[in-house]
Amino acid sequence: MSFTSPKYEDIDEELFVDRDAADRSQVMSARTQWSSFESYLSTQQEVQILKKIGEIGVIQKNGAIVARILLVLLAKVQDGDHLRYLLTILHDLLVDQPDSIRYFAELQDMKAEQGLPELPFGPLLALLERKSDDAYILSKASSILTIFLSKFSTTKSDKVERTLAWFTKKLNERNSDPTVHHRVQSKVLENLKEILKNESYRLAFTKEGGLEPLFKISTYDSQRPMTGKCIEVLYNALYCIWLLSFNNAVKKFLTRPELVSNLCRLLSVCQEKDKIVRMSLSILKNLLHIQKNNQLMISFDLDRLLRQIKTKPASMADKDVVEDVEILQEALDKVKDELSSFDVYQSEVLGRNLGWSSPTHKSEKFWIENSLKIEDSEVLPTLKEILEKEQRSEVLCVACWDIGEFVRFHPHGKSIVQKLDIKAPIIKLLTSADTNVRSQALLTLQKVMITNWEYLQG
Repeated sequence: MSFTSPKYEDIDEELFVDRDAADRSQVMSARTQWSSFESYLSTQQEVQILKKIGEIGVIQKNGAIVARILLVLLAKVQDGDHLRYLLTILHDLLVDQPDSIRYFAELQDMKAEQGLPELPFGPLLALLERKSDDAYILSKASSILTIFLSKFSTTKSDKVERTLAWFTKKLNERNSDPTVHHRVQSKVLENLKEILKNESYRLAFTKEGGLEPLFKISTYDSQRPMTGKCIEVLYNALYCIWLLSFNNAVKKFLTRPELVSNLCRLLSVCQEKDKIVRMSLSILKNLLHIQKNNQLMISFDLDRLLRQIKTKPASMADKDVVEDVEILQEALDKVKDELSSFDVYQSEVLGRNLGWSSPTHKSEKFWIENSLKIEDSEVLPTLKEILEKEQRSEVLCVACWDIGEFVRFHPHGKSIVQKLDIKAPIIKLLTSADTNVRSQALLTLQKVMITNWEYLQG
């Protein structure tokens, strides 16, 4: 399932920032009677204990029965208002009386009952699917599952996988109602911050495909308001990536140029957002010395960004920021002299970080020396993808230019470009609304199609 970037203009932050609290107040003010649930219970003892839930000492005396009653009701009750009430009571119990968690953990050892999903996870996982359009139910049910995963000493692997699969699905999913989407996404990220503090869940989450949506949610978007809840969502996604970056098995998946490029871009555009700066630096520090990450950081101008951060009194007042800047700077200084111009260029392309400020693009010496290397790399397929999908004008212009220079200096450049069908996206750019893009596309097309192109320039 692909992730679709949200339309941030559709978000009314006031509608969902404190919606959980407002909904909880409404749920509890409805004064649901416990007698509404008696028909779902099988014994008189359960009925009597149900009526006493909330009284002092009931959990201490009958904790195991109370835990079972609440989960059985969640499995059987269909009415949305009643489900919201039960979830609120259960969540409050776990938060206000944390010792009660042991009664729910013990349910894992009970034999499965006919007609009931396996306790304690089954009823909650089922709710997530059958009430997928109710933000409050999803919020409470996922928060309770988070408490279970975080507090149980052991959890069956299939329950971990199903829970993490649902979290991943919700990060990827786009609800037709943007307010519901962002509210659920926000809660999922908050819960993941707790779950991923447990080392044993980090690789499991990665295997469920959780990295991809985290990368996309944390990617800088100029349309994203850098305030309020949007900043919180961005920070929480980065926080989850940071937790994952401590796992050695996961680190091998954290080597994509787009990830390093985005972290550097966040450092550039969010310098007044201290928490974003701090978290981006912390992730980059953890990614040092993993495959070509050091090289990528240099390619994406992290060295300059670190110097800028050093001039910010607010950032440098944070001891963690100072330490991370020093560690990153030292690592980059060591690798600078080892990089070839082709290494730097390839990293820029793979990270979609093309710009005229890099001297390689207009260096004939570079193209003469490296056109054969480019043929055997991922550069050309990536340039084609940039031409097809990129929105930034400068990046498109430079990508067009680079295709043209490859054709000029590679002895078989034209046939290679034809074989990869790169001409099609170039032709499409001839109708771009941006004058510079149209101009570069036309120039590149001339290089691709006309022999002795240089004579036209005379």
